[in-house]
Amino acid sequence: MPIHNVPNKFKTRVIFWEKNGLRHLEFNLPNFSDKFDQESSDLIINNLIWNSDGTILTLFVESTLNNDQYILFYVRSNYKWYLKYSVKQN
Repeated sequence: MPIHNVPNKFKTRVIFWEKNGLRHLEFNLPNFSDKFDQESSDLIINNLIWNSDGTILTLFVESTLNNDQYILFYVRSNYKWYLKYSVKQN
């Protein structure tokens, strides 16, 4: 299942594709900038890692505005992704 970092109307999205080409279980990345504009995201995905049993998705992202780095931990429940924890690294 290929994973792509696709900007969509200034939002950075994580999109999962099925073998038949259909999109499945996609989600937007949060906005950590000071401008509080929820319609855009300034994050670029550097790395993406699953835990051993596939229940936690970890994203290593970097802000394009101030070069801050974040580690985002996502879990899936009821066919939706939830950000459970985020860590900021300078």
